[in-house]
Amino acid sequence: MRKNQEGSFYTSGTSQKYKYNGKELVGSLGWYDYGARYYNPTLGIFHSIDRFAEKFPWQSPYIYASNNPIRFIDINGDSTRVYVFDQANRPADNGTSGTSYTAEIYVYDDQTYDLNGPYSGSSYPNSISNTNNSTKSNTANEGEHKYNNRSGHKGGTKQGLNLVNNSDQRKTPGTNPNGDDVMMQYVNVHSGASNKGNYSSRGSEGCVTICPDDVQSFFSNFDWSGGTTGNSTGKIIIERGDKNASVQKLKENREELLKFHFHEY
Repeated sequence: MRKNQEGSFYTSGTSQKYKYNGKELVGSLGWYDYGARYYNPTLGIFHSIDRFAEKFPWQSPYIYASNNPIRFIDINGDSTRVYVFDQANRPADNGTSGTSYTAEIYVYDDQTYDLNGPYSGSSYPNSISNTNNSTKSNTANEGEHKYNNRSGHKGGTKQGLNLVNNSDQRKTPGTNPNGDDVMMQYVNVHSGASNKGNYSSRGSEGCVTICPDDVQSFFSNFDWSGGTTGNSTGKIIIERGDKNASVQKLKENREELLKFHFHEY
């Protein structure tokens, strides 16, 4: 393993530019790309103001996360964030009706602080059979993914959010059935097939799915000016493990932001 002049470690010619806080180290500047602005680690400052500074006139426009980075993150100006809080293990998919969707999904508006949900869904693809709940498909990784809805689902014939990379290409990191890291393509958030608890009830080959009973309400949070496509953008955050703790943390963070917004501190 060697280190190139940009400070990125690489093996066999492959560089790793995503370093501190998972942010990209940009070229000869030595700054980190935080999406909305750049961070200079040498001086410990941002060189531009927070794009939402006018919402918080009582604090400096150059600070990060209300000077509380342990609890908060700076938002990138995306209109909505979708939180997918799922269980740690794959669903049983043994034919028990009503068990296909194990995730609680919330939609959070960064500008209005509205929090809608929970919606029932899943971050897991179909199983092999009703007696084998392993999968043949890739699974989207935990963490933060960008999305838009420019392409919809099924070639634009159905509504769907499209997971994309920083260049708006329809690619997102995932894990294959063997546990290896892969780059997935054409991953969407779309309606599941049913909630009958069978191996194929979610109708997913790697996509995040919404229970059919909740899909209309869930999609009402987004722009569908193109019918099955639109101009919504934002982030999808997938977490697997203790769903109750994740939901509680989200709600507490929202309450803290509301206090800041209305000067209740």
